[in-house]
Amino acid sequence: MPNRTEDVKTLVEEVLASLPTPYSEDVIDEVFLAIEANPTWLTAYNVMRNDLGVMVVNQAVGSTSKAVGRTGDHQVPSRSKLTESYSKLYPVVVPDRAATVAEGPVGPLPLHAERPPLRVDEGGAVRVGKSRVNLDLVVEQYENGMRPEDMVRVYDTLGLADVYAVIAFYLRHRDEVRAYLKRRAEEAESLREKIEAERPRVTREELLARRRARGTDHAPTGQ
Repeated sequence: MPNRTEDVKTLVEEVLASLPTPYSEDVIDEVFLAIEANPTWLTAYNVMRNDLGVMVVNQAVGSTSKAVGRTGDHQVPSRSKLTESYSKLYPVVVPDRAATVAEGPVGPLPLHAERPPLRVDEGGAVRVGKSRVNLDLVVEQYENGMRPEDMVRVYDTLGLADVYAVIAFYLRHRDEVRAYLKRRAEEAESLREKIEAERPRVTREELLARRRARGTDHAPTGQ
């Protein structure tokens, strides 16, 4: 049985040949972007996607890109419209045996536990990084489909690394964050109701009566 994704691999090899080397950690995304920007490649991609299904084709694109000698399973949002996410590919580190013998064993990668870039301000709102943008807004925009890169363009006080870290925190603690956001919404609604109770709305009839009164006050004497 012929390999159903062989044509996909051929297409990706052609696209890779057009990209500058050495390939970046975002090479998979760059392949999708190049296909999207080239009418001939895009037509071929769409034909294969119709024949094989979008999942099969996109997985083949991803696995073929890994043939450039990189590996990684860290999924991040894609800039291309052809796929929602892709894997950042990191170099495969092969220890130098001679150096290892001479200098001793290679030390472990320092994986430090980092706190999310969130802080609570004087009003009790959770802010992102050093900005005034609150957690509520980042979560809302993420759930609406906005990418971190777009968020930092719209809200220029945000840092891209902070946005990714906050989204990762949200995805790991979705229930707790949603409970917090629900409490925030309830508190905001309670405050709105309190303000409205202390300062009741003026009815349309009252507004008209005030307008008529102002007109009478300014009317010439004897009229």
